[in-house]
Amino acid sequence: SGKERRAAREAARRVKAGGEAQEPTAAGAADGGFGEDDEGHGDRDEESTNAVVPALPRGQCRACAADWLQEARMPALPAGEFDLVIVCDSLYDNKDSWDSLQVVLANSLAPDAELVLASATLRRPFLHEFTARCESAGFTRVSCELTEHAEIVSLRFSHIDSA
Repeated sequence: SGKERRAAREAARRVKAGGEAQEPTAAGAADGGFGEDDEGHGDRDEESTNAVVPALPRGQCRACAADWLQEARMPALPAGEFDLVIVCDSLYDNKDSWDSLQVVLANSLAPDAELVLASATLRRPFLHEFTARCESAGFTRVSCELTEHAEIVSLRFSHIDSA
């Protein structure tokens, strides 16, 4: 629901605010920016056609949406440029696309980048399963917060196997 997504976003902000201080060089995807809609399709608005996204100068950020399947096949996001990626309420009933999401993360995350995964409380089993996949692929858990409405996991990227 919208209320759960808002609560997940707010909780993700609180985790980030309480975490390590970082320069604001992050570029990421918020509220399903690397996400899928309720039918399991990637974001398909007219601005997310996977046109090549130029890198930003240090100290700037932007949200970038990506269709996981298309981005895994034909990368358009800047390689290794994202210091922060937020995947919010996007890891449910779409396990068949998780391999593609891992490819997108492997291609786009900068060394020592942070990945924040946030899911509504009722979708926590999916969050736990994807978190375990990330940890087995080289991510390290930084923090985890559980609220009445959401769970937020912060992971540090060091190396990821794309499959």
